[in-house]
Amino acid sequence: MKKTLSILFALALVLSLSLVATTPVAGAERHVPGTYATIQDAINAASAGDTIVVAAGTYVENINIDRRVTLTGAGSGSDPGSNTIITPAVAGTPVVRITATGQSKAERLVLANLRIAGTGVNSEGIKMTSVCSYVTFSNVSSVENGQRGVDAYWSGVAQDVEVVACNFSGNVGHGFLTWDNAAIRGLTITGTHMDRNLFGLALIAPVTGLTITGGSFDGNHGSGTNGVGIWAQYLDQFDDADKLPNLLTGFSADNNKRGVILHTYGPFQITDASANDNLEEGITFNTRATGPGLILIRDVTAINNPKSNLWAIKFGYTEPISLSIQNCTLTGSTGDGFPGWGYGLYLYAAHRPWSDVNIAHCTMKNNTMGVYMRALSAAASITGASILCSSIENNGTGILITDYAAAGNSANFNSISGNTAFGVQNNHASMFDAEDNWWGSDSGPYHSSNTGGTGNAVSDNVDFTPWIRYAVPNTATGTGPVSFSPSAGNILDLTPVAAPGLPSVSFPHGMFSFQICCLTPGQTVDLTVTLPSAVPVGTVWWKYDNGRWYSLPNLDDNGNNIMKIRLTDGGVGDSDEKKDGFITDPGGPGNPMTVGIDGSPVNKAGVMAPWIVLLAAMMAGAGLFVWRRRRAEA
Repeated sequence: MKKTLSILFALALVLSLSLVATTPVAGAERHVPGTYATIQDAINAASAGDTIVVAAGTYVENINIDRRVTLTGAGSGSDPGSNTIITPAVAGTPVVRITATGQSKAERLVLANLRIAGTGVNSEGIKMTSVCSYVTFSNVSSVENGQRGVDAYWSGVAQDVEVVACNFSGNVGHGFLTWDNAAIRGLTITGTHMDRNLFGLALIAPVTGLTITGGSFDGNHGSGTNGVGIWAQYLDQFDDADKLPNLLTGFSADNNKRGVILHTYGPFQITDASANDNLEEGITFNTRATGPGLILIRDVTAINNPKSNLWAIKFGYTEPISLSIQNCTLTGSTGDGFPGWGYGLYLYAAHRPWSDVNIAHCTMKNNTMGVYMRALSAAASITGASILCSSIENNGTGILITDYAAAGNSANFNSISGNTAFGVQNNHASMFDAEDNWWGSDSGPYHSSNTGGTGNAVSDNVDFTPWIRYAVPNTATGTGPVSFSPSAGNILDLTPVAAPGLPSVSFPHGMFSFQICCLTPGQTVDLTVTLPSAVPVGTVWWKYDNGRWYSLPNLDDNGNNIMKIRLTDGGVGDSDEKKDGFITDPGGPGNPMTVGIDGSPVNKAGVMAPWIVLLAAMMAGAGLFVWRRRRAEA
C-alpha cells in the first residue's frame, strides 16, 4: 500500500512540474506615462505577452508595434475608446503601424480602448504590413483619417483576425481594407460600425470564414462604382479543405451608393439584415466559379433601393449549388413614381446551369419587375426553381421568365396581384407551372383562355389552372355567397359541402372544405368568414376530428353575418394535427344546441361515413401540397 502511494505521489509531482513548465507566465504590465514617457518607449521595452496600459489623454506620436503585445487605453466611461487618443507626429503617415512577426495563438496582438485619428491627406489610422495572425481590435476607433481607418497590406494568409465593438467611420478612403495579397482565414467582425467612408468594409484579397454579427455599414458614398457598405471581392476563394462557413447576420448596409457586393465562392448566409435606401442596388452576388454548399438569404430587407433601374437583390454570374431565399422583403422606390424602378429579385445564370433555387415567404412589390429569371443559354439554364408562399404585388410585371429559364420551374401558393403589365410573363416555349396562386380576383387571371378573368394578366405558356379563390358563389344549402379571409397564409381548395347529420345541431349554410397553406409551423391564424346572412348569437364553428365532434367559438359573436375562428397549425382546428405549416379544416357554422363545445362524444353511427369521405378529400389536397413543396425542395 505504501509503495502504491509513493508511486502516485511521484507521478503527481512529475505532473505538477510539467504543468508549471508548460503554463504560460503572464507578461509584465507597463504604464504610459509614468515608467515610460511615450507609447513607443513602452513598446520598445516590452516582451511578447506584455500589456501596455496608456492613461487617458492625447498622445502625438507615430508608433510601430513590432512584437505581440496588448496595447490598451484607459478604458472608462460610456465610450472608453475616446479617453486615450493617438494622433500622428508626422502628418500623412500611419498613426499605428503593425509589423509584428510570429504567429502565436497563445500570444494575441491586442489593441483595445483607443481612438486613433490621422491628419493630412494621405494619413491612415492603422496599417498592418506583416502577416498579422491572431490579432484583436477591441473598442478601437480609427476615424476621420485622410485615407483608411485600417489598412491590411501584407503578402500571405493571416489566421483569426477579430474586430469587436470598433468604429472605423468618416474616413476619406475605406473603413477596413485588405489589399490584393492580404488573405485572411477567419475574419470576425462583431458590433462594429464602418459608416461614412468611401467603402465601409472592402475585402479585395481572398477571405474565408467571414463572420459579421451586428453593426452598421451605412452612408458610404463615392464616385463611379465606389460607395459600398460591404465589398468582398474573392470571398471563400480557398481550397475546399480550407473553406470556412461565411455568415453575415444582424447588420445594416443602408444609405450607401451600393449596399452589399459579394463575389462569393462557397457556403454563405445572410440573415436578419437590411440593405435599404441605397442609391443603386441593395445586395449583389457575382462570381464565375462554382463552390460547394448552400447560399442562404433569410429575413433580409432591401427596400427603396432600385432608384437607378437596378435591383434589390441580384444573383448574376453566380452558379450556386443550392440557393435559398426566405422571408425577404424586396421593394422598389415609391418616391420616384409607381411602380418603382428596377428589379426586386434578379436571377441571372450565365455560365453553368442552376438546378436548385427555392424562394419562399418573400415580398416583392413596387418594382419594375418583382422576380426576373434569365438564363443565357441551354448550357446555362435555370431548372427546378420554385417560388412559394410569397407576395408579388404592385410591380410592373410580377414574374418574368426569359431565355432558358422556364423548364421545370414553378410559382405556387403565392399572392400575385396589382401588377400592371403581367402577373406572370413567360417568354420561353416551355410551360411555366403557376397553379394555385391568387391573381387578385376569384375569377382568376386574364388570358385568352380565361376571358372572364379580372385578375392579373398572364402570357402564353403559363399553366394557371386551378387558382386560389377566397369565396364561393353559393353554399351547399343554396343560401348565397361566402368569403374567407385568413390573417395569414392562403386559402386552398375552398368548396361548399353538405353537413353530415349531428343530433340537435342545425347547419343553415352547410359546411366548407378548405386548407390554409404557407404558414410557419405551429402558427395560429384568425379566419374571418363572411356568410350570406346573419347567424344567431352563440353560433359556433363545428368540426369532427378523431372520433368526436367539437366546436370552436365565434370570436366576433354579435349576431351579424361575420364569424371569426382561431385555428392553430398542428393544434386546435387542424385535422391533420401536424405542425407542418398547413391547416386542414373541414367545418361550418352550427346553431347552438345541446352538444357542448368541450368535445363531448356523440353517437357516431349517423355521421362517420360522410366525414370519412370529406377527410379523405382533405388529406388528398394536403398530399398534393406536400408533393409540390417536396418537388420544389428536391
